[in-house]
Amino acid sequence: MPQMAPMWWTMLFLMFNSMFLLSNMLMYFIFNLNNEMKANKMLMNQMNWKW
Repeated sequence: MPQMAPMWWTMLFLMFNSMFLLSNMLMYFIFNLNNEMKANKMLMNQMNWKW
C-alpha cells in the first residue's frame, strides 16, 4: 500500500476538521432553544411529586 505524502495528511485533517466544525455550527443554529425550554417547563409542571 503506498504511503500518503505529509501534505495529503494535512489536507485530509483539515477537511475532516472543517466538516466537523460546519456540522456543529449547523446543529447549534438549527436547534431552537426557546421551544425546548418551553417543553421542559411543561414536563416539569406536569410532574406532581409527593414526598
